[in-house]
Amino acid sequence: MKKNSAVGSELITRLIWILLTIFFVIIVIHLVKRDFNHDEFEAVHTAWKIQQGEKIFVDFFQHHHPFYYYLLIPILAMFGQTVTAVFAMRLLSLVMLALMLFITYRLSLTIFNNKQSSLIGVLLLSCALVFVNRAIEIRPDVPQTVGSLASLLMLFNYLEKKRRLSLVISAIFLAASFLFLQKAVFLIALIGVTLLICAYKRNISWADVVIYTLVSLLSVLPYFVYLVCSGTLSVYVTFNWLLNMKFLHHFTAFEALGYALLTNTLLCVFYCWGLLQFSKKPQPNRIGWMSLALLGSVFLIRAPYKQCFMIVIPLMAIIAANAVWQLFAKRTKWLVAVLMLSTLPPALFLLNRLKENNAAQIEKINYVLSITGPQDFVYDGKVAFNLFRRDIDYFWFSVRPDKALATYQTMTQYNYDIYELIEKFRPKIISDCQIQNIRHEAVASDYIQSDKFENLFIRKNGL
Repeated sequence: MKKNSAVGSELITRLIWILLTIFFVIIVIHLVKRDFNHDEFEAVHTAWKIQQGEKIFVDFFQHHHPFYYYLLIPILAMFGQTVTAVFAMRLLSLVMLALMLFITYRLSLTIFNNKQSSLIGVLLLSCALVFVNRAIEIRPDVPQTVGSLASLLMLFNYLEKKRRLSLVISAIFLAASFLFLQKAVFLIALIGVTLLICAYKRNISWADVVIYTLVSLLSVLPYFVYLVCSGTLSVYVTFNWLLNMKFLHHFTAFEALGYALLTNTLLCVFYCWGLLQFSKKPQPNRIGWMSLALLGSVFLIRAPYKQCFMIVIPLMAIIAANAVWQLFAKRTKWLVAVLMLSTLPPALFLLNRLKENNAAQIEKINYVLSITGPQDFVYDGKVAFNLFRRDIDYFWFSVRPDKALATYQTMTQYNYDIYELIEKFRPKIISDCQIQNIRHEAVASDYIQSDKFENLFIRKNGL
């Protein structure tokens, strides 16, 4: 029996690695071919603006923490103002995705001490489209999730072995996660509550709670000292916190949750089953409550896009994988069926998505670069094509009636007149985004419609 069990275990391991390899190849193809989300172009243009010497929050609008954009600047320096740089940034996200999968494996191993279950968790996470589709994009959520997962891994190592070095490293990673994106505040609160409960139950010392708090604060302190010294603390608070909390465009998390249920039904089913099957061991219970709390926190966000689920999906995958292993470890055929059924639908979804290729987007970006110079102004409005040219206003994107500009105008008397801006800065190219009257004198007298893109207008020669 033991020999048969070993053979079955080896077969499952090989199958998981085969499925992981196939799925990762599909992800790489997806990374190269798939259309770009406008958030990706927002990140690229933000990094370019900082590289050009503009101050984030002061010279141009941004409502995310800046450290991810600093991370992208070396790529711009290496590849220049080209589409190649954009693909290199996606490649960086792929590297971080691989890192997230590895950390998830180690976290699962720390909690459940089972290599097979941990490998299954990595496979389920690789197939979780609500996670993977965002993890390969150029967005600050990616390094934020890396930092958050690394913080959790070191935290659970500390809770298991009581090594203070793990505690300190966890605090540093948590601070780094926050510096990449303020959404980490939910995990910060959750870890704080976890440590307080552990200290109250005398599982850890109160001194360790103090150490964790101090290390976290000291890690983010230099940035906030810089904000104070540069006189930008108030504008940082306005655009990173107050504006986001008052955002006019809001919806519930049920849409993204429905997408997860549709594309990864078995993951969601086994996650729910796994929550009901925990033993009396503290580590599995902690990861279960943390996953539920993080899942619930998404419903507190005014605009919970799919990327808001990135931190909780790895925890769900770990729990679901353990449930799968507990149910089917001794039923090899059933386990093979579950693994195949968990992989096939997401793979088909990804392959079908390849129809939405990025060729047209790349063509438009290159077209704009070819007819403009480094000093030319361009009006885009929705981050669709202007990656490496100057903008005509502080609000260079999110100018639709329910977006950031409109939200800010409910807080201040900020004046924004697109026709006045066009007349003042005379951009070489303008789009029709939020231009209600294309026959307005500021447009009709000085611009002609592009012969390649009907929604672009080019300033006439000599004007």
